[in-house]
Amino acid sequence: MPPAEFSNPRLVALYDRLNPLGADSDFYLEAAAELQAHKVIDVACGTGLLTGEFAKRGHAVVGLDRESAMLDIARARPHGRDVAWILGDAPELTSSDADLVVMTGHAAQAFLDDAHWQQTLASMHAALRPNGHLLFETRNPPAKGWLRWTKANTLREVQDDAGDTVTVWTEVLATTANRVQFATHYVWKASGEELFSENTIAFRSEEELRRSLHEAGFAVEQVYGNWDSSPVRMTSPELIFVAKRR
Repeated sequence: MPPAEFSNPRLVALYDRLNPLGADSDFYLEAAAELQAHKVIDVACGTGLLTGEFAKRGHAVVGLDRESAMLDIARARPHGRDVAWILGDAPELTSSDADLVVMTGHAAQAFLDDAHWQQTLASMHAALRPNGHLLFETRNPPAKGWLRWTKANTLREVQDDAGDTVTVWTEVLATTANRVQFATHYVWKASGEELFSENTIAFRSEEELRRSLHEAGFAVEQVYGNWDSSPVRMTSPELIFVAKRR
């Protein structure tokens, strides 16, 4: 059962307001330009906010996601007609001519099973031309960012399509080994209605990710600790991987 924030149309409609374009988007767009990538595949593209930006800049783009509610919004974007949308997982990719594959929004952490993660890497490797690149990010485990996922630290308000105010916050439910289970709450101020979405994500170490990339046929070129391309430190919030197909 997918988390409600990705499958419930009412919550999906709030997704872009809660996750607007930012420094992460700039990083990926600039990387695509620097790599002179013609064809870009956005795996786990969600509502297609970044996918549409790739298309706007002239890239030939494929957007892939397994949630139809997310793709419904993606297809309706101004540049939605310029993107080839695919409902499914990375194994659905059949071409092998992409210059760049990206997986953003910490989507890499959704793969709880190591075999599924390895299969996804293999599929993305197969979708790339020789010397093509894979870019993705995951939260840096030593930084323990989940300790700040409390109501006090995450509380915010957004407006839904009807103009109603929705109060949103996140709280951790459980932590086990390299897994974190959390819930995001959504409360409509006018009615008091509350919905919530539960999710569990994996926190793989830099060493584990390097090993899995090597096994899938990638050479790691860079690992950054933040969107300013700074090196990884214990306190760095991110692990941003730049890998090339061998």
